Amino acid sequence: MSPLWRTPGPVFQGFMDAGEILFQRPYLGVLLWSTVPHLVD
Repeated sequence: MSPLWRTPGPVFQGFMDAGEILFQRPYLGVLLWSTVPHLVD
């Protein structure tokens, strides 16, 4: 993965939006954290 400062604007903005959403709704982060590993396996 490339460093964040090298990602294109829209992608970086998407990351920022996602971070803001997760910061406002921590349970979504917990949900993602518990779900994603199972999807990857």
